[in-house]
Amino acid sequence: PPENSFPGDICYKSWLFIPVVFYNNLVYIALFDFNLFLIGKVCVSLRFKTKITIMFKDKTIVYTSGTFDMFHYNHLRMINYARSLADILIVGVSTDELVSSYKAKPIIPFHERLQIIEALKTPDIVIPQHSLDHTEIVKKLNIDAFVVGDDWFGKYDYLKDLGVQVFYFPYGTGVSSSNLKKTIHDSYEANLTTQRQAKPETVKGSAAK
Repeated sequence: PPENSFPGDICYKSWLFIPVVFYNNLVYIALFDFNLFLIGKVCVSLRFKTKITIMFKDKTIVYTSGTFDMFHYNHLRMINYARSLADILIVGVSTDELVSSYKAKPIIPFHERLQIIEALKTPDIVIPQHSLDHTEIVKKLNIDAFVVGDDWFGKYDYLKDLGVQVFYFPYGTGVSSSNLKKTIHDSYEANLTTQRQAKPETVKGSAAK
């Protein structure tokens, strides 16, 4: 403390911000304003002034989800569309177990697909998706809107009964994970056939002279 301070001088002042709770679309923050007062040459008194402030409210929380296998342009378009609707965007990535329950297992493992989505600037939160039924997620995370590809058209209309707006994003005839897999497979088969045809019909007696 400064030598010329007199009793009652404030020798330390600070604010302490502590997130308290996320509830019903609100984030409550506790602010502790504390002062240390100089008595003689010792800072001995601590005074707290506590406030509770609301960080945000009335925000639109949007949920979108998918397998996001072999991440491509249409995946990005759908996530960006969901972002345009949202104040807070939550993206769910389907686990390998969930995907395998209704179609072929993804080529890219779950944790790698999750990290790819986490690396995007668009989502605020990225979570695993363990079920195709979004009833619990809607209730627990207070979802206002859900965005999914139009290949699921009509499947999530039941969410409207929970007060959720449902948007079926049009993938159109552009790129898809299935098309990418087929293209890679066909290209591999064609290349393999070409390589086989380029080989000599027999290798017997073909030593270099």
